[in-house]
Amino acid sequence: METEKGKLLSSADEPRLKEEEEEEAPQALCPTALDGAAVMEAKDLPTRRVDVPEWGGHVFVKTLSGVERDSYEQICENAQKQSPKRRKHMNVKGLKALLVVMATVDAEGTPLFKREDVPALNRKSGKAIDRIFQVAAELSGLSEEDIEDLAKNSEGGRSDDSGSS
Repeated sequence: METEKGKLLSSADEPRLKEEEEEEAPQALCPTALDGAAVMEAKDLPTRRVDVPEWGGHVFVKTLSGVERDSYEQICENAQKQSPKRRKHMNVKGLKALLVVMATVDAEGTPLFKREDVPALNRKSGKAIDRIFQVAAELSGLSEEDIEDLAKNSEGGRSDDSGSS
């Protein structure tokens, strides 16, 4: 086999070459130019069913809207601005349960939980919380690393005895 540059390749190089070609391939272009009305009418907040055998059934997990995601990120950042005594109660696990609270809905889209339910939810199966969290994060474009980074955002350069505002 010969490449465009005239270099001879063996058949062993074929899989590597195909992988490189796939990485370089541009994303499929959307043929339709959108206007503001089309964007506002787009159904871009999917919901996904998640089986939770630990709880004996399933729940639905929704995609957070831009406002909801911003709120979640702000809460994560504010968790580190709390006094050290209060901060220890809002750890990464608490932030996971909060995302579960914000994203878990019934079949009609009504929230299953209130923010006050985070401590009680944290006492439920960690495996179930993690499963729902992973789906909520994926649907909303958040990675676990994003959550950890948000939680650590204010940690650098602050001492533990800094005054609260």
